[in-house]
Amino acid sequence: MIADVIINTTAKSLHQCFSYIVPDHLDVRIGSRVAVPFGPRTAEGIVVALSPGDGSQLGFDVRPVSAVLTCHAGFQEEMIETARWISEYYLCTMADALRLFMVEKQGLKRQYWAVPGEQAAPAGSEEAAAVDCVRRLGSMERSRLVQKFGQSLVEQLAAHGYIHWEQRMKNAVADKRERWLVFRHDDDAKLLARRPRQAALLQALKEKGSAPEAAFVAQGFSRDLMSRLCATGLAAMEERLARTSQLLPSLESGQAVTLTEEQEHVIQQIQADTKGRTYVLHGITGSGKTEVYMQLTAQVLAQGKQVIVLVPEIALTGQIVRQFIRRFGDQVVVMHSQLSKGERRNNGLRMLYGESSICIGARSAVFTAAQSLGLIIVDEAHDSSYKQDEAPRYRAVDVARRRAAYYGCPVILGSATPSVSDYYRAIHGEYVLLEMTRRVGNRPLPDVQVVDMREELARGNYRVASDAMVALISQAMQEGNQAIVLLNRRGFSTFVMCRKCGYVVKCHKCDVPMVYHKQGSCLRCHYCGAEEEIPTVCPSCGSKYIKFFGTGTEKAEEQLRELFPNSRIIRLDQDTTSRKNSGDRIIESFRRHDYDILLGTQMVAKGHDFPAVSAVAILSADSLLNLPAYWAGERTFQLLTQAAGRAGRGDTPGQVVMQTYAPDHYVIQCAQRQDYRAFYDQEIQFRQAFLYPPFHYLLKILVTGEDEQALWQKGNDLAQRLRQWVQQTGSAVEIVGPYADIIARIRGKYRLVILLKGCSLEEVKQYIFHDSLFWERGVIMDVDPAF
Repeated sequence: MIADVIINTTAKSLHQCFSYIVPDHLDVRIGSRVAVPFGPRTAEGIVVALSPGDGSQLGFDVRPVSAVLTCHAGFQEEMIETARWISEYYLCTMADALRLFMVEKQGLKRQYWAVPGEQAAPAGSEEAAAVDCVRRLGSMERSRLVQKFGQSLVEQLAAHGYIHWEQRMKNAVADKRERWLVFRHDDDAKLLARRPRQAALLQALKEKGSAPEAAFVAQGFSRDLMSRLCATGLAAMEERLARTSQLLPSLESGQAVTLTEEQEHVIQQIQADTKGRTYVLHGITGSGKTEVYMQLTAQVLAQGKQVIVLVPEIALTGQIVRQFIRRFGDQVVVMHSQLSKGERRNNGLRMLYGESSICIGARSAVFTAAQSLGLIIVDEAHDSSYKQDEAPRYRAVDVARRRAAYYGCPVILGSATPSVSDYYRAIHGEYVLLEMTRRVGNRPLPDVQVVDMREELARGNYRVASDAMVALISQAMQEGNQAIVLLNRRGFSTFVMCRKCGYVVKCHKCDVPMVYHKQGSCLRCHYCGAEEEIPTVCPSCGSKYIKFFGTGTEKAEEQLRELFPNSRIIRLDQDTTSRKNSGDRIIESFRRHDYDILLGTQMVAKGHDFPAVSAVAILSADSLLNLPAYWAGERTFQLLTQAAGRAGRGDTPGQVVMQTYAPDHYVIQCAQRQDYRAFYDQEIQFRQAFLYPPFHYLLKILVTGEDEQALWQKGNDLAQRLRQWVQQTGSAVEIVGPYADIIARIRGKYRLVILLKGCSLEEVKQYIFHDSLFWERGVIMDVDPAF
């Protein structure tokens, strides 16, 4: 057999397949990770096709595959098919697309082993002792040899030919396994009459059927005791893939749920699906979408199939995992970037081998292996975090639909504020629209008050919070309830400026202002992470009139503590959630009412269910509204409506205060009424007038480089080449640019944009895909950009 192999490399120049002979003794399948000779070295590759032949028909010498690194059954062909679609649709290399499915990314680890050379070391010398050690073992890993004899001696051994180096390859991430004690029978349990500890262990095991060895150790049973019980044949010890410890390993069973008529209707509609369609589930906040997800999941599991559930933020994973574990127990695994590689690999293998049936995770969980998918759920499907902001720049919703099409299963896009494009497609029949218009228990939507901050300033109120907001939070505190405060800016102040000359302190590598962080007392760039000391005088004019402007979550927290000194306040933003599971711990401590006020960025607005929250305060409702992007109104409406929806989900009616400088804007007014359809009707007219999605598709070509003049030349050359193609083909694609990106420089590299717009971009994407100029370093493709 001849194997077509994609070399696992980030080099764009290797955007092609390479052919290798498959030796008879190797079990190579489509999707196998293999080690292959590549020039003078050994490289890792992925087999994307197999064809009969011995290589003679190719007209050149074909080298054999060296080794098989991994070879799984079932999922691999679907992985190759989906990766090929990602490569062509999102204009990335096949290797980049395949790596999305791989936890280890570069799964091949090179090790150097010392083997004895032909020349013998002088007898009695230190070199002779080292060489003798290598000879006795046959070979010795370099790091161990250095640890034992020192770096300089090892280098001398190699230099004099006493040893030479042999390169060996191994998997970078090994499967994590654990020992499980398994109950066999108790027919001969009378044998344990005089062994009370073994009898007690057998009884505990019988109740569970099987459990990790560590669980019995924690109960006081020794490993020796388990070994002796296994010797009787009443139990056995097995090795299994290790389970990633869930956030709460043992939870009480959920109470019986009575479904609303709308929930039952939605479940029946999706359950009857036979075509694997995409459903836009438009349910207002608090309408019970999560219960719909779990009911449908139970039905899919009863058919022996698996489910993937996507959530937009890692911080949301813990909440939905708890709900699913209550219902489905050990069938749930978690996938997100804060898990270790070993944990993610094992959870993926558990899904692939069918040991678990539900995978819950953030964006990258859409690539989790599966034996047979029966349903994909995308919660808060409107969220921009489903779009990857690094190459390859895929959108998880589209990948989910592609994978679902392979298995013929439905996809649910659930949201209280669907994206304008998804809602448009649902109205026009490409998707199926399902709506839930009432909250569970017929609870009312919160009452929303809009505060004009221009009037607050006119009255001399320069605080971050208006009088109405202070009164609302005070009332919630007096009644023993909780409050959420949203400010979509982290840090203490948003920029530092000299009041004499107007100089703004900017990052030296990025064309953005530095943000003052009081914690750590520094200026920090939110794009490259660079930190600087706070200037005492203006770097431009030397004056002392340096002032902090704007308000971030740190400053808001300080002012809230002054306004509500007796309230317990906790902050949720990127600065407080950098450690593993820290976001989940903050959310759960607030849910337990360990805190009274939760202050944060947009993280606090996404999908949380806090029954004790009666008040929501939005400090700057129009913070996104004036961004130079077509989606500014949509994102603002979604954020405001989602934030408002956190209030009044328990027995106490909710109240919301939105602070804004644009109270008459249609987005603010629609968000105040929480009227999605009114917002959509106005927004879709704007999209149609300016030919933005869903009426036109967009392709953003980002060109980066350190030399600004050379960069403009390259950008103009690319744009000219595209315009020539349009003229030759008569295509209706519009070419805009090049022009400087919104942020003209990041990490020392200048940024230009060429924007393509058209009713269909498939032909121009095919042209780009096969043109080498667009695969050069510094040219980045962003299909369906989020800007």
